[in-house]
Amino acid sequence: MYVRRLWLPALLAVAACGRTPERAPRQGNLSEDAGTGATRDTDAKPATEPLVPAITDPAILAELESRGFHLAARLGAGAARNNAELHATSEWYRELVAFAAEDVAASIAEENQYRPDWGPVGPTLRARRRNLDVGWLRAKNAGFDLVGVVNRMDRAPIRPGTCGDLLMIYRLAYRGEKLSSRLPLTVNVVYSLAPVGGDCRALVEQWRLPTPVSAEWLTTEGPLQARNLERLQQIQTNYQVIRSAAGIRNQLGGTSEYALRAFHARDGHLVRAPLTNTPDVGRLGPDAALRQELLAFLRQDESLRAIDRGTILIPDRFLATRVSSFAPHGLARMQNRLFDALFDPADFAGLDLSAGRSVRSPEALLRRLDDLTCAGCHQGRTIAGFHFLGEDRAGTHPLNAIRFAGSGHFRTDLARRVAYLEALERGDEPPVDRPLSYAPTGARAGYGDVCALPGAVSIDWVCDEGLTCQAITSAVGDAETGHCYPDQHRAGDPCLRSAVIQAHHSLDKMVMPWTELGCAPGYACRMPGGGFPSGMCTGRCSDIATPGEICGPTAGAGFGDCLAGRSTFDQCLERHNELASRGRCNAQRSCRNDYVCARIEHEPDGACLPAYFLFQLRVDGHPAPG
Repeated sequence: MYVRRLWLPALLAVAACGRTPERAPRQGNLSEDAGTGATRDTDAKPATEPLVPAITDPAILAELESRGFHLAARLGAGAARNNAELHATSEWYRELVAFAAEDVAASIAEENQYRPDWGPVGPTLRARRRNLDVGWLRAKNAGFDLVGVVNRMDRAPIRPGTCGDLLMIYRLAYRGEKLSSRLPLTVNVVYSLAPVGGDCRALVEQWRLPTPVSAEWLTTEGPLQARNLERLQQIQTNYQVIRSAAGIRNQLGGTSEYALRAFHARDGHLVRAPLTNTPDVGRLGPDAALRQELLAFLRQDESLRAIDRGTILIPDRFLATRVSSFAPHGLARMQNRLFDALFDPADFAGLDLSAGRSVRSPEALLRRLDDLTCAGCHQGRTIAGFHFLGEDRAGTHPLNAIRFAGSGHFRTDLARRVAYLEALERGDEPPVDRPLSYAPTGARAGYGDVCALPGAVSIDWVCDEGLTCQAITSAVGDAETGHCYPDQHRAGDPCLRSAVIQAHHSLDKMVMPWTELGCAPGYACRMPGGGFPSGMCTGRCSDIATPGEICGPTAGAGFGDCLAGRSTFDQCLERHNELASRGRCNAQRSCRNDYVCARIEHEPDGACLPAYFLFQLRVDGHPAPG
């Protein structure tokens, strides 16, 4: 029997960054079933099966692949078995690979230009800064795993004439003699959903999955029936381009650049598409007239209402077709705050924002705009540069496996997505407002959530009981946002406070001298130089004292050197691992930003680790493509 995952992903690994139309018609009641003419009562009978708006079970997804739902079929390459065959048979895929190679080369050139003293960027552990080896995209021993099928019907309000989107998400993976692993690269294939009988309501029923659910049902009666896959909307990619180890950027705990792209199919080829609400800073910065034109658009009353609701769609002429995001430390890094690079709060002075729900000050307006960009959203309440990574399939080594595949934003957005679908199914007007990507789940902010420091004007989120709002890592000058943690820091909690400043180069951020927050007696502070952003308290497993802690292993010192020899991946992990107390995580309790919920063998919950401690989330440490 398959285990159903009752998850509803939020903005995901490559979350809807392509340009979308201005508005959609009202979602009215369903009048007729397609092809039958039968009238449906708006007071539907209570459903016997729960809504499951995301299919994430790895066993079901593997079965779907075997039935033709692999990436090759999405890209017109038939049954290509690996990336070498996919590259040989799909023009679209060759174009995606060429775009990726271009992006990687541009990032390497920029890195080498600004910091030649660190040595050249390279794809192996011999380099101090490591880039994605594009050879994986043409390798015989590599392919793409289907990791998620996702309902995005909540995007209907900004896609006129449609019922929103259906997403099929794939991750790059390889199988080798010494090790097998996934890599931090996702491809998202987006389809526009067509109304049934002139309405969207019947589509919701396809996501009420029976128990157990099968690939056969999903493809004949469920959301993957042929009519839902007829209208390709766009293809999106998100991948780690360059990673610098903590030993180089040791105040940050290491750093990585992620490339975010969207593509449309046009005349048999893929072309780069404008990225939703993502301004082209390189073009707007020196062009004062164009920048003022954008400012005038943003200051309009209709635009301000849409910004407040999270439904603004900025015209294409202002948007970028290429953007990078940078981790760790998310929105504390100015390179992820694109509107802050173009405007100041003073540019929005004199506006009446008193009626706003989330935007009640110029500072809040800028914060909202930054969050609506692809770079800003992918770095808010995130796992490095991703919101959805997929569960690992059977056979994945437990020290390289993810326990909970979503970010804090993924978990937080569950309620909104379910409320939208349920309202649509009832025949009600669904709620269309979108909160900030890093907003708390409920009325009060939980562990690791963003909260309002005293005097804040752009947010007003208060921490749950037992937690206090603490400034941990923020941009220089940001005195508004903190994060919720216990007063006494234990396993998994941060132990350092610092502020991020920007130097001359997008990847060359520095952290101002930090303040040690300390850990509870018996716990030690693991420092950023060891790969722990903002530090992490940890201790002996025998000293665990709170429900928020768990005993967990990680790959320890010497793993890289071991892998460079003749030992296998499994042997090196077993030989070089350490056991200590970590932060506990599950579907209800997310890890801190930039930390991932890793699997613990024979445990229902996971342990929070720095994202790059899992080798599937870094481009380095892997063998050469085969």
